[in-house]
Amino acid sequence: MRDYEYELSLVLQRKLKKVIKGRIFVNVFHDTLIVQIKNPHDYEWEYILKRFSEKMITGTFSTDEIAKGIIMKYKRDLVSKLFEEVLYLD
Repeated sequence: MRDYEYELSLVLQRKLKKVIKGRIFVNVFHDTLIVQIKNPHDYEWEYILKRFSEKMITGTFSTDEIAKGIIMKYKRDLVSKLFEEVLYLD
């Protein structure tokens, strides 16, 4: 992992840690951002963003935008998972 990828992954993890409870792993592998979250109820969730460095260098994304997107998707998937466990869906 290059230095800037490491720094950006640390910044992103800090931003996610402020909002999300659980263990958060952020890694960049072969130009792909991988975020893994395991909450206290053993729900595991993963987010993958391909061509990560290209998007960061060209300014297409910022860590704030990526963090907001991850949080929104995580909340949506978590609520969906809870509804599946509680309700019978047709």
